[in-house]
Amino acid sequence: MKQKILVIHNKYRNIGGEDIAVQNEVAMLKEFYEVKVLYFSNTVDNYFSQIRSFLSNNNKISNLILEDELNTFKPDFAYMHNTWFKASISIFKILDK
Repeated sequence: MKQKILVIHNKYRNIGGEDIAVQNEVAMLKEFYEVKVLYFSNTVDNYFSQIRSFLSNNNKISNLILEDELNTFKPDFAYMHNTWFKASISIFKILDK
């Protein structure tokens, strides 16, 4: 049975080098591991909550999405590629648990 890796990446508004690097890394990792990718996007639905999340570095919605993914996929490892800004650095606290 292959070990599981959860790749977490916050996409940029316009696709760039980091986004392409994640795609390439995921393709390579899939040769050796069971891989699930959790993408966040910096689209803004609610300006008030986004400003609060941006200033506090804590996005409650992203945290809930991550917790749900951890409970369903149950990865052995998590690979964080980019947290700016929708994923937020608060997910490291969740991953540490």
